[in-house]
Order: sequence, then C-alpha cells, then structure tokens
Amino acid sequence: VTARRDVRDGKTGTIQNAARPLCIATPDRAAYPTLAAVQTHKPDYLVEIKTSDLSRAWRWGEDETDEIPEEYIIQGSWQLIAASLELVRFAVLIGGNRYREYKLTLDRELAEMLYAAADEFWQKYVVTDTMPPVTKATDEHILRKLYKRDTGEMLTSSPEIDKLACLYRDVSKHLKEV
Repeated sequence: VTARRDVRDGKTGTIQNAARPLCIATPDRAAYPTLAAVQTHKPDYLVEIKTSDLSRAWRWGEDETDEIPEEYIIQGSWQLIAASLELVRFAVLIGGNRYREYKLTLDRELAEMLYAAADEFWQKYVVTDTMPPVTKATDEHILRKLYKRDTGEMLTSSPEIDKLACLYRDVSKHLKEV
C-alpha cells in the first residue's frame, strides 16, 4: 500500500474473532498507526496483496475505488469480520507493471449473511459429519474422476494390508530420494 512513514506494516498470521469463533482468516498484512499499536495488535486496517493478469484487469475498477472482483469482496469481508475492523486495502499489481490500490469498507449486512451461511454450513454438515451436496455439475465430474473407484464401502485393515501399506510408503520415500 502507498508508502507512508506514519504507517507500520505487520504480518498477521491467523486471526479469529472471539465472538464469532467460526470466523478465522489469514490476511496478508495489517497496517498499524504507531509502534505501540503493533505491540498491542491493534491495526487500523488490513492489507491484501494481489496480482492480476492483463486479460483479467477489466475486473478491477479505477485506482483508489471499491471496484473489486466479487471473490475478493467476499475474502476481504470475511477477514474484516475476523479482525473486527472496518477497512481492508488491496494492493494490486496488474500485468506485472501497473500498481493500483483499492478500498473495501465493511458492509455489515454482507458480513451477517456470510457468517450466517458459514454457521449454517458448520451446523448442517460439519457437526453432523454429513457430506455436503455437490453444487455444480463440474464438481460432480471432478469428484467422479478423482474417486472413480470409491464404492462407499469401508474396508477393514489386516496385517497383510498394513504390511503392503508400509512397503508402499517406504518405496515411495526411496523414490523421492533418488
């Protein structure tokens, strides 16, 4: 984000909203107004760093606007919920040589919708250990290709299978070393 001597930048790691435990995020950076703010972990805003190919530059608006691709609006909004902040700034390099900045301010209605959807998914599928439905035809095609031999049947291991699995692991490890 624009070089300013009055702003310190710091890595954030993984953050979680204490009041909304499902809301966990890993923003690229956080901007702190003072060194004391860095030490107390109280940033002014978050920073996301992106690149975009020239063929996708049309998805970004004019510099210093909030015209951001939808997927990054969702990502930034989720991060703002996790951090309990109001602003995320996007630093974007387009085509390898055009630098732009964008601002996303927390939309509370969108934030509530995102959290409600996450909570519903968690309660309906994770808590109950239920496989979520395939949502797109392409998803089903990919899953069938990846798991074409999956019959849904659970196999019980035996000493012979365990021995073969260990042999496979050892051979695979050896091949990586060669």
